[in-house]
Amino acid sequence: MPVFTYNVKTEDLIELDLQRLRANPRAQMQARGLQLLVPLVIFLASLGTVYLLDSDKQLMPIDWIVPCVLGVAMIVLFPRRFESNIRKRIAAQLAEGLGKDLTGTYTATIKPALIVQTAKGSEIRVPWTAIGTITITDAHVFILVDDSRAIVIPRQGFADTKQYEQVKVLVMQYQRNS
Repeated sequence: MPVFTYNVKTEDLIELDLQRLRANPRAQMQARGLQLLVPLVIFLASLGTVYLLDSDKQLMPIDWIVPCVLGVAMIVLFPRRFESNIRKRIAAQLAEGLGKDLTGTYTATIKPALIVQTAKGSEIRVPWTAIGTITITDAHVFILVDDSRAIVIPRQGFADTKQYEQVKVLVMQYQRNS
């Protein structure tokens, strides 16, 4: 029965919230819509502006290139900016709300039947069969129990990366067996 001690920082909680958004099909559909709609509106507005300015046909072809380049740049760059804005909003919400209470040192006991996480006097016991989604990345193990409960185990929270690798192996093993 291995026991792991690790630190959770605000950045890890931001990644957890982003992971929840990625796992939510409705949020993904809305994000994709915004990522396509906003650049498209800017592109069409810039083309429309040039068209209105060119009503007397005095603009040169080079004048049409500027809005086209602007529109293409928005289509390429907006998705990155979009995620950056989401990260900033999540960080602000965590700073205002419970985020400070969720950071700190955690202990996880990974057993064949359940995972037990303790921190600041509270304990979460979750059987493997009750877990909704598990996502394992190079930087985090995200265990999403339901919409309101989750366990995040960050790689950088360990003093030794071998412990994180052991956590990943145990989580994958017990998830398969459940």
